[in-house]
Amino acid sequence: SEIIFLEGMISNLLLSDKLDVPYSNLEYKKINIRHISVKVVDLVGAGADRVQINSKSAIKYFWADETKIIIAIRNIIDNAIKYSFASEKIIFNINSSNKNVIFTIINNGQKIDDAEKESIFKPFFRSKNNNPNVAGFGLGLTICKKIIDSHGGELQLLTKQNTTTFIVKIPIEVKEKINDIKK
Repeated sequence: SEIIFLEGMISNLLLSDKLDVPYSNLEYKKINIRHISVKVVDLVGAGADRVQINSKSAIKYFWADETKIIIAIRNIIDNAIKYSFASEKIIFNINSSNKNVIFTIINNGQKIDDAEKESIFKPFFRSKNNNPNVAGFGLGLTICKKIIDSHGGELQLLTKQNTTTFIVKIPIEVKEKINDIKK
């Protein structure tokens, strides 16, 4: 299943030719929130044992492109593991409001300077505070933002001292897609 997931991920990413344009070809389906949170953590690999899932969502399902949402959330959790202190847990909260599923990823580790907050979502940007031993190209958060934007969602970054919080809000329903599916 991991090979199939990775194949789908690569195919989906290659469909997009520009990092600054949201995806237009989303494959919406009804997704179980609990299932997606477990799948994301299963695909994290090294460091997954540090992720603590807390689900308080009143809803059980939402509409999204499962592969792309998994890519986005997994990327954020991967970053949280890479840039947090090794002894710290990564908190992965799942909540909902009337209109959104809300995924919150919190870690304690390398500080993100206020001056870098806007640039962190730009392609190829790497923080000056990055550990030189952490590999990457500076595309992960750009891809996350693109995926979340394409769903009509929102990606927020909050920092306080060494605590970094990413909040992902995805609409529970996409009216035009749901109406098309029901026909």
